[in-house]
Amino acid sequence: MSTPTLRDHVARIASALFAGKRASIDLFRRSLARSIDVTPEQRELLASLEVLERLRARLASTLDECERSGAVSVATLCRDLIRDPLSTFLPVQRWGVCALTGRTVNAQLKVCANDSETAVNALFGPFLRSVWCLSHCELIESSRHDCADGEDSPDVGLDELTASYLQAFEHITATLDQTAAALAKRRCAAE
Repeated sequence: MSTPTLRDHVARIASALFAGKRASIDLFRRSLARSIDVTPEQRELLASLEVLERLRARLASTLDECERSGAVSVATLCRDLIRDPLSTFLPVQRWGVCALTGRTVNAQLKVCANDSETAVNALFGPFLRSVWCLSHCELIESSRHDCADGEDSPDVGLDELTASYLQAFEHITATLDQTAAALAKRRCAAE
């Protein structure tokens, strides 16, 4: 039996979150973990949900490290996105100063999260949207289920959604790897 890829885990997560429908995914995971008669498919699903939780924990740990290293604005904005399921991202084509880098840019992204508004370089958009997606995939799936009520096929768009989740999770993983390397380099230089 081959080791599941991230794509395999993401596909299971998207299917499970939709199948879980109105139940909390955490409740679903805990009930499966306590069940005596867990099927192989349910075991695979638990493993996939653990991948999701480990990625979320890694993100939280990296944000803590960013904060300790002085990148407080990055950590704050990401935590605001994690807390606020109603965050919005509005592209703005104008000159301004990026709140994360302090550099002047001509394409900004106005991020509204947790009752605050932050203008950042538009290049940060994919990462910030990925952070939001990772943090709120249960809400995305719940909304998708609510919109699919009455439709014949609840799996419509599942492949596209899986591809979107995979892209977001891969983007976060790559960014976290780069951030960890940069922070380690900064620590070595400081010692």
